[in-house]
Amino acid sequence: MRAKECRPVSINFLQVFKYVSVGVLVNGGGYALFLVFLLMGLEYKISASITYFFGCIVSFLLNRKLVFESAVSLWSGFFRLFFMLLAGYFLNILLLYVGVGFFNCPASMVQLASIVCVSIFFYLANKFFVHVGRNL
Repeated sequence: MRAKECRPVSINFLQVFKYVSVGVLVNGGGYALFLVFLLMGLEYKISASITYFFGCIVSFLLNRKLVFESAVSLWSGFFRLFFMLLAGYFLNILLLYVGVGFFNCPASMVQLASIVCVSIFFYLANKFFVHVGRNL
């Protein structure tokens, strides 16, 4: 057997643009909802949890169809999706916990930074773990 050749990963700029566009739309709406929840007096971790859950569902469906053109069915990719979402959720809550709890930063600013960090993680996880297929 011949060893696999190592090829450098190429960056598909159109795919990145589509991913960022979906992310801006979904995260912009999610962040606005997060701020509304804070203004209503909802605790920041609960606010982040609610907006995270709905944002993940919408983001996955849009990215699956528009960005990655995934042939992976929802059911066959369920466990990979679940682990990606779980890891992203804990990253988000960890950043909030550290930023607000230890550094006393406003939750609204920490959540904004968290959106960027989790979005980068999600792009990589979607591309190389969840939607592994023909268009990578």
